[in-house]
Amino acid sequence: MEATPLGCQMVQRYWGIVGEAPDCTQVTQPSWAWSAVFISWVLRKAGLDERQFLTGQSHSMYVVDARDGILPRPAFHIEPVPALPRPGDIICAPRGRDKFLDDIAEIGFGTTPMHCDIVVSVDPAARLVKAIGGNVQQSVSMDEIELGDSGKLDGVTNSHLPWLLIMRNDLQ
Repeated sequence: MEATPLGCQMVQRYWGIVGEAPDCTQVTQPSWAWSAVFISWVLRKAGLDERQFLTGQSHSMYVVDARDGILPRPAFHIEPVPALPRPGDIICAPRGRDKFLDDIAEIGFGTTPMHCDIVVSVDPAARLVKAIGGNVQQSVSMDEIELGDSGKLDGVTNSHLPWLLIMRNDLQ
């Protein structure tokens, strides 16, 4: 939990990946939401460098990068849903004022509120995806996401997040 001393230290580490150093009071504030820097931190720890993945304070920063191919050796490309994610992919949904966004082209660099999780397992037979994300109930959490009737991730089956896209991992 981000409000504990150990949780605060971890969140500060995540923020460090983008050159920020919030104090323990700040990390619990909505203006310091840390889900995007968590994803950035995980991917740097996994060995992706600045030519492959753009770290960001906002999920929409690296989503737009993957969509537009800004980096010289991008590790991800965008695939709209419905689609079947694979372990190592990142699944993303708009949230807040843009919760009902349905056109990937409308995502603004650093301006579109989003949430993304890293897919860790997919069980097509059980129609279940497991994914981890940061700043979910103030901690790193695993979510179980039901696949739609088509056997793919879609934007309507899981009412808690309107999944819009998959950042397909091209390194697999």
